[in-house]
Amino acid sequence: MSQAAIGSEMSAGRALENDGRMVKLGFAIVIALVLLAAVASKFITQEVDGKVFTPTKTTLDWVVIAAQPIIALLIVVFHRRRLTWMCVALMFGAFAGWTGFALYNGTDCGCFSGWITTKTTLAIDLFGVAVGLALASMKPAPGRDPFGALATGTAVFAAIGVAFGSVMAPDVEGEIEEEGTSISRVLALPEHAAIGDAGPDDPAWLVFVYSLDCPHCQMYLPTFTKYENERNDDDVLRVRTIAMESLEADHEIPMWSWPHVPTTYLISGGVVLDEMTDEGPPPTPDEIRQRLDPGQAAIARLMNTPEMVDVKSGGSTDPHWLIFVYDPTCELCMEQYLMHNAYLQANGVEDSILRIRMFTKQELEERHGIAPWDWPGTPTTLLVHNGSIERVYKTGEGVDPFQLKSRFGG
Repeated sequence: MSQAAIGSEMSAGRALENDGRMVKLGFAIVIALVLLAAVASKFITQEVDGKVFTPTKTTLDWVVIAAQPIIALLIVVFHRRRLTWMCVALMFGAFAGWTGFALYNGTDCGCFSGWITTKTTLAIDLFGVAVGLALASMKPAPGRDPFGALATGTAVFAAIGVAFGSVMAPDVEGEIEEEGTSISRVLALPEHAAIGDAGPDDPAWLVFVYSLDCPHCQMYLPTFTKYENERNDDDVLRVRTIAMESLEADHEIPMWSWPHVPTTYLISGGVVLDEMTDEGPPPTPDEIRQRLDPGQAAIARLMNTPEMVDVKSGGSTDPHWLIFVYDPTCELCMEQYLMHNAYLQANGVEDSILRIRMFTKQELEERHGIAPWDWPGTPTTLLVHNGSIERVYKTGEGVDPFQLKSRFGG
């Protein structure tokens, strides 16, 4: 091989080596920026309703705040070292385990103080794992490819992240079981007595429970506060906005005990008719107001009768209830009645998973003055659990109690 060819080959090798170094430096800067963004998110102030606040910080947050800038600096300084990228893969593996556990539980991992979703955070963690594995495995020495061992180590660190997340996660179920649901505790507070003590003929309430640290909440909050301030005497629907932070500080209702951030409740006659926790924008007060119909007043009145005390006061570990309201002259009603009666014959009235209680429209009119035409359907069936109505089945929406029991674990 000529001297020129050798020189050309060496030049090409140096160019490739330089390109590899630039790739590593570029990814090092990206990873460092991600780590610094997570730290910065814990100090960014926001303003809501004239109040300026910063995210609350736990002991773990302060450890992260202290460590991550140092880690970011080390990654940039030692970006050429294989060991650096092995550590990056392991670190983001642990992050992915923590975030994946939070996503599985439906909670915020807290990595970016709620500024981005847990799903997006998990995607960032998996990106960090992929980058670490790829760069740590570049140009290995013959017979010493570290990819297999490193991938196994990353999986182990992910398992450690899951285990740490499970240890750090609060015992929400135990807390709620002991003290009652968060919304029931709120409705028992004197400042919210107008909601909890409302009668079935009083206006319904839309309660928007939000967090000061949640960017999504801040997007929806102005719509609710505008309605709350401008239509506080509406005779159909009224709105109450409540910050989770104030409930935790003033009444020791933990922020983590809420099913979602934010959570919106539709309440009538002191009964939770709907709990809206789906991801995405919640219905606006005007949209909810348009949906309200006389049938909800009838349901609220029934839920406040003496016959429903045990149903309304049920806890999270108590059975589900099917409340069947029918007209004996209705053929469809009687078909459903026969199915419900067969269930009662098979399972009894004290079943531990699903119980049924049946009323005719005529007896409810006689006992409680609920007119037959006030019901939303014929028949109307309520699925109730934990004192709240989970679903209303109207005319034509048949419900099979045997299938429901099977779904609930029977």
